[in-house]
Amino acid sequence: MAESGVSPNLGTLNCTLEALSQVATWRQAKQLSLQVIAEFKSLGIQPCLATYYFLLTIHCRERGPISRILIDILDHIEGKQFEIEDPKDTFFFVTAMDVSRNHLQSLEVAQRVDKLLHTGNNYCLIGDSFKESIYYRHYFALACSTLIIEDFMEIYNDLVPHIYTPEPGVMEEVMKAISTHEAFEYLPQLWSDMIVFEHTSRDRLLSLVLSVLTKYQPSEENKQLTKQLATIAWDVWTRVQEQDETRHNKVSWNGLMIGDLLTTLVQCGEYDKSLIVMKEATTNAHKILGYIPVNALQILNNAAIEKEDAETCVSVAMYGLDAGHQETGEMVKQLQSKLNLSLEHQAKLSSAFGTELLNDSS
Repeated sequence: MAESGVSPNLGTLNCTLEALSQVATWRQAKQLSLQVIAEFKSLGIQPCLATYYFLLTIHCRERGPISRILIDILDHIEGKQFEIEDPKDTFFFVTAMDVSRNHLQSLEVAQRVDKLLHTGNNYCLIGDSFKESIYYRHYFALACSTLIIEDFMEIYNDLVPHIYTPEPGVMEEVMKAISTHEAFEYLPQLWSDMIVFEHTSRDRLLSLVLSVLTKYQPSEENKQLTKQLATIAWDVWTRVQEQDETRHNKVSWNGLMIGDLLTTLVQCGEYDKSLIVMKEATTNAHKILGYIPVNALQILNNAAIEKEDAETCVSVAMYGLDAGHQETGEMVKQLQSKLNLSLEHQAKLSSAFGTELLNDSS
């Protein structure tokens, strides 16, 4: 370049690093990238965000050793305001947040990146809406897996929905955190958001919501929350039952989902609604993948015994027999000993289970 009378500039620096990023697996690429930076600084050429982006792509490889270069970069540029100098400047923040989450797995570093993003007019360099969404996906997921649920929900409320709309996969992680921390008080808000975000047609997410609901134990102090969670469970049922039959990728019930739904409705005091679900499960069993787990049947059976609802007890027993649950025999003995069964019910049970089992329970 000197022989041609051409002076290197920032574009030269970035093109050099971009070329090295294409061969980042080369063992000398990292060392050369640092030498290039030092050489250009000696010429008075200062890096821009695109420069740091290329350094991240060179040093923070998916299968490579952990690199702390992002921390070194932040130590150098923290508190500074940047203007766009290279089209690739807009790749820095999203890549830095990716590195914070997946390479360093450090919320502290992620928060430093976010603070830099919100310094001066730096937010203008976050890029298009797609990059912005990926940036917050990484930040959100990292916070969800790191913070206690109360602190995470503060971030949630700051970002959702006006800045970031969680994707279904991210919402699954939020639900898992709710389950781990047993923070059921946040479920009404999250379910409402899922409706707004049109996430209620996702099998895995609905299954996870129902699973979380089963862990809730009602108490006198939480009557309002109990009512809200029962409403969520019934809303899940209603939405699936009323979905458009012609819709592609319809939500399909499976035995575990039905079992979780039954468990939640019974535990939250909605016995009559649980009977509607159970009737559908027995009438249209061919529409349900797999069988209802025995623990859910036992919960419904116990509730039916308390209400002296022999018809439901017999129906549950017959379902358990068809499902092949070994515990069904004990359920029959239980209802036989605690309820006065009609001759019709006794005949039905005798035909299915044999008179010997019924005589043993008498």
